[in-house]
Amino acid sequence: MTIEIKVFSDYVCPFCYIGKATFNEAIKNKNVNVRWMPFELRPSSAPPIYPEQMQGLFDQAVKPLAERLNVNMSLPEMSPHPRTPIIHEGFLYAKEHNKGTEYNEMVYKMFWEEQKDIGDIAVLKEVVKQIDLDADEFENALNTRKYKNELEAYLKKAAEDHISSIPTFIIGGQRLQGVQSKETIEQLIQAESDKFNSTDLSNASCNIDGCD
Repeated sequence: MTIEIKVFSDYVCPFCYIGKATFNEAIKNKNVNVRWMPFELRPSSAPPIYPEQMQGLFDQAVKPLAERLNVNMSLPEMSPHPRTPIIHEGFLYAKEHNKGTEYNEMVYKMFWEEQKDIGDIAVLKEVVKQIDLDADEFENALNTRKYKNELEAYLKKAAEDHISSIPTFIIGGQRLQGVQSKETIEQLIQAESDKFNSTDLSNASCNIDGCD
């Protein structure tokens, strides 16, 4: 049985980057189908994120957790940090071309490790070149906002699912919020698998009136 997993995250969320690392370890060699779900941490109605405002949180909470989990990252110095709709739209382009996961990995790395401005389309074009996608077609898709409506549908879905903090992992019917250990995710995947395997199938049958 394939376990369905949804991951709600945003590129400028430091805990999403850390959480992605432990999640990636947990799903190795597992029969899972992962759906990355765009979430906008700072919509246009909210104040932007400035690194100087995040420094205290980064030093006291983010950096110690990253070090404990062996995640290499530093606080990007660009001020303010980029808004992310155009970056999510880039993901939707990559996803349409079966490179969504590769795109996410590169974008997160460029921001949290390489200190690059991922809100700059030129930087995002570097990403798609490295994952063997058409950079000019990609740029045109972003400039024309080809994926704007699709992104809005994703964001609406997040609101309907009452997603208010990230990262959020929905594994089968279970929801986890915040950075999770590799072991916690593995246990939940196993629990979902066991739940299916233990389902009583002895009475599954069909007759002239239908199926039970």
